[in-house]
Amino acid sequence: MNNGTNSSQALDRQIFFNDSLIMNPLEFDRDLSLSTDDLFNPHRQNDPEQLPGSVVPPSITPASEKLPGSVVPPSVTPASEQLPGSVVPPSITPASEQLPGSVVPPSITPASEQLPGSVVPPSIILVANQSSESVETSLVPLSIDVQNRLMADARTATINVTYHNYTPQAQAAFQYAVSIWESIIVSTIPIAVDAYWQPLDPSILGRASPNLFWRESPGTRPNTWYTSALANQLAGRDLAPNDGDMTSELNSTANWYFGTDGKTPANQYDFVTVALHEILHGLGNIGLMDYSGGQGSWGLGTGFPGIYDRFTENGAGQSLINTSLFPNPSVALGNQLTSNNLFFDGPNAVGANNGIRPKLYAPSQWQQGSSYAHLDELTYPRGNPNSLDTPYFSLGEAIHDPGPIPLGILKDEGWNLAPSPPPPTPPCPDPLTCPVYRFYNPISRGHFFTLNPAEKDNVIAHPEWQYTFEGVGFQAAQSPGNNLFPVFRFYNPISRGHFFTIDPAERDTVNGHPEWQYNFEGIGFYAYGASASLGSDVFRFYNPISRGHFFTTNPAERDNVLAHPDWSYTFEGVGFEATR
Repeated sequence: MNNGTNSSQALDRQIFFNDSLIMNPLEFDRDLSLSTDDLFNPHRQNDPEQLPGSVVPPSITPASEKLPGSVVPPSVTPASEQLPGSVVPPSITPASEQLPGSVVPPSITPASEQLPGSVVPPSIILVANQSSESVETSLVPLSIDVQNRLMADARTATINVTYHNYTPQAQAAFQYAVSIWESIIVSTIPIAVDAYWQPLDPSILGRASPNLFWRESPGTRPNTWYTSALANQLAGRDLAPNDGDMTSELNSTANWYFGTDGKTPANQYDFVTVALHEILHGLGNIGLMDYSGGQGSWGLGTGFPGIYDRFTENGAGQSLINTSLFPNPSVALGNQLTSNNLFFDGPNAVGANNGIRPKLYAPSQWQQGSSYAHLDELTYPRGNPNSLDTPYFSLGEAIHDPGPIPLGILKDEGWNLAPSPPPPTPPCPDPLTCPVYRFYNPISRGHFFTLNPAEKDNVIAHPEWQYTFEGVGFQAAQSPGNNLFPVFRFYNPISRGHFFTIDPAERDTVNGHPEWQYNFEGIGFYAYGASASLGSDVFRFYNPISRGHFFTTNPAERDNVLAHPDWSYTFEGVGFEATR
């Protein structure tokens, strides 16, 4: 990884934030400090790039011929009600959407002025807590949704880690933390992490830093800095392919627990928790406020805030970047930063906190690396679901879920998160041959299949969703078994249709392209492989007009569709085998 500017970007500079984890006998503080160099602005081409994929014609009028099972009316305005498992946006024009794989980013004219250099204050290490209270163990477990996605290997992001001097135990634990984040955030652009395993000061467990901050890149708010990983995702491409997105250093001499089960002994630090915390800050939970000599400032001399800063305010609801109230820099701003009265007012973070603004850590004495960059420790103490993003971390404390508020902050900054899976399916009499119910939507010209009787009944109870019940399409297994494989389910709110695949590689490809608008919904059911010769062939078709798939076990229905190329269905062979 190149930590300096490269020759083609001589006028641009970059900034590194260090989020250090400070180890105490009972807890450690997370210290955030600045390193050398400054904010990084790329020189970019003005010409838009066509990424791999296809071009969508500006207007498509679907044919009104009879499709298998239903009649398509010649002109229909799609309803905007909620469809099973997903929410349909209030206005949809399917014809003009981009087809899978093609995203043309807009032209960019980035700022190219050289940004001022910065002086790096030393990292602040807090004094070890000498409290004599007994040490306990605690666990904030991973949410059921994320556990299910991990079990299904349903990654919605790729985080590539380059390990430096890591032991196998440490690497396995770090990689587990990576897999959690890969199952939570949605990113089409791989995120590059350099992970260093080396001795640090005995009081420090680790530190992490986003390598680059960007502004005026595609998809971002004007005049606002974004971390590299988020800027890349919003732009739809890697803005600096020769640079990593974040760097972490963890102390190889600390007393670590490397297990991934959260059963951390009372005298050890949970490694997975520390790795999750560091990646969280590398993704974007970090601000650009600073404090020195009683004065507060933001933007590091550039006059531009970070995206995190745009949501921070005091108890009276006054924005910290409102220079008419708090000049930049000023003592007035410094007083706010040390007021114990700061909050994050993003809609997703507030919604995750039951409509209450999450409180930020702002003690009366500014703590470099802890103040402002974390949630308040007293409000979200040990054992709280949101405690991963607080400034103190204790022995025996395991936090394996980022928590609703930190995830809400990421959403407010611009990250998309993986959707929740559909509701659980109740048991059927014969788990091997459960009926898979079939619906047809004449508006979207797509089919919907479900193994869940409650979901079937819910769709039938909402005729405004425009789904026609067509009975049992085929039968499948409800749980794993001999020669059975999971069939993964996706929902597309644009085409208002579902897609199923038994192929993990195809699942990963779809998950890797959120611009295709497919939301992963977990495992729909279990079936035999396409060439198992143990059940009934399920034939698969794709319609590029409606962007929907059609499945049938009926050879006559298959032949009828093949005989009508005007229906625009492309035959894709056998998708999998039904159990009966």
